[in-house]
Amino acid sequence: PTTEGSPEEQSIVEGALLELSDFPSGWTQQTAEDEGDEEQEQEGQQEIAECIGVDADRLYGKGASADSPTFVSPDDSEVSSAASLRESEDDARFAIDTIATDDALLCVAEQLQGLLEDEAPGEVDLGQVEIDRLSFAEFGDQTAAYRVTIPLGAQGMEIDIHFDVVVVRIGRARVQVEAVSTFSPFDTDQLEELVGTAVGRLEEALANTP
Repeated sequence: PTTEGSPEEQSIVEGALLELSDFPSGWTQQTAEDEGDEEQEQEGQQEIAECIGVDADRLYGKGASADSPTFVSPDDSEVSSAASLRESEDDARFAIDTIATDDALLCVAEQLQGLLEDEAPGEVDLGQVEIDRLSFAEFGDQTAAYRVTIPLGAQGMEIDIHFDVVVVRIGRARVQVEAVSTFSPFDTDQLEELVGTAVGRLEEALANTP
């Protein structure tokens, strides 16, 4: 899904997205689908903004944005990317500074906990969702990385789902790469390589745009 900005801005964000050729042999690409959940996403963003105590429009903003398909490994790990442009560098900096605070991470964890509790099948035991900052290489002007851990139990088995999120800001632009893996976290070296690829594309697109 994309949110239209100017043609030049839309070209920048779409050009920063990951592609299937960025992954090792054996990975596949899931066709992106419009699931019609934009309203639900906006409601979730509003709830998080209210929990943190900031204006939702300033936190999430509007402008050119684009999302990649989801890429799936042979062991069912998943990676996706997104890119966006804010109206100003101050807005882009404010968004990352705010969402990376302890209060914001707690708000995200609480919202995710409630959402999963509502949607989890009755036979699945959901543990306490945790969000922690992730030690990660620095890219661009600003890098924020964190890991969501979701403990699940069913039929005597216990597993952890790990959801790593890395956000990089370059001026008023940002790129985000997400990796989901079961049992053990996604390989950090591979994630850093993929983030570096997306960041490099974004930097090149910005440099080539007047």
